Amino acid sequence: LSDFIVNQAYAYISVTRPDITLRQFVLGRDDEGINLYFDGDDPFNGQIGAGANGLREGDYAFVFGGGVVHNAEAGIREVVPYASFMTVVDEDTPAGVYPPYRGAAGGAHAGALIIADDTEFDIFFHPTAVRPGQVMMLGADLVFAGQVAPTLRSYVEIEVTSPSGQVYTQSGYTNNLGYYYVPDTITLNESGRWQVEIVTLPAGVTSAGIPLEPLPRGGVLGATNNLFDVYVVPEDAQTLELTSGGGDIERAYGAGTAFNLTWQIPPDWTGVRAYHTVSTPSYVLSDGTLQVFGTTVSYQYSPAALSADFPNLESTSAGSGSSGSDVVTLTFAVLGTDANGDSAIRTRTVMIFHDRLYSVDGQVRGGDVE
Repeated sequence: LSDFIVNQAYAYISVTRPDITLRQFVLGRDDEGINLYFDGDDPFNGQIGAGANGLREGDYAFVFGGGVVHNAEAGIREVVPYASFMTVVDEDTPAGVYPPYRGAAGGAHAGALIIADDTEFDIFFHPTAVRPGQVMMLGADLVFAGQVAPTLRSYVEIEVTSPSGQVYTQSGYTNNLGYYYVPDTITLNESGRWQVEIVTLPAGVTSAGIPLEPLPRGGVLGATNNLFDVYVVPEDAQTLELTSGGGDIERAYGAGTAFNLTWQIPPDWTGVRAYHTVSTPSYVLSDGTLQVFGTTVSYQYSPAALSADFPNLESTSAGSGSSGSDVVTLTFAVLGTDANGDSAIRTRTVMIFHDRLYSVDGQVRGGDVE
């Protein structure tokens, strides 16, 4: 642009997976040396969770950008944002650019926007505030925010059910690029297992036209029936311990191999129920109840089995260090009635950084770990 039109202008681009940055720059002048493209085999500077072989089928990213134009003399101060969504398909599927919602607004399509655990999604909600399986303190505030794909104006409905059955609702529209945030909060006033249901649907005009009924509906990728758990613990709650003993867990792990975690349940508890949530920053890989055997509850983590439903999850020993594969979070919660007749809950979170396991024998308290 000429100086007559603008005295300051720049453009920016940021391509991000939910866990890592793929490409990012700010451009303030004509420069043919800066390219947007990136290779799917790029190790992405060895960021934590990047993957030894780069992008895989099922990986997805959001493309954000925009232009800024300032002209003080003319009183111009404009920002024009941009957003789109991309996903990695299998090698036999040709690359393409398509209108959203599988042709519901007109135009061609190439099938579902994305497939997670054999479920097809034409729209989904990626949570960026509270996360599936998160452990929170009694009395904390539950806050919802997230990015909808496709990156268009959408409507979001949220229903939260407390352990006693109290139902809280929240709803609202995203901005024109699909970002959702409502400042209303829900106070977590009961300890136990809270359930969150998030559903989103189109609420705007697309590049191809207005979507026709029935509108596609979607939730959090991988969450069973669009539901996920949040586990709320009192300040004095103890953490779960392995049957082999308590304390922090920090040990090497044979990347890609299956292993078992067996947790000890207090012997004087009755009416015991056990739950788990296994997730990466992009997907809920597994969730639901676990079978209790006497005073123990076990879970087998099998990358090969999970990768069959989520092909972007690395299931081999390729690579080393924290960048070798997706970071996987496993959260376990055991609830019951203790010897005093009071409701009780114990939780434990385990993190897998490719070839190492970590878990802190402590409870999250106001953002810190004690």
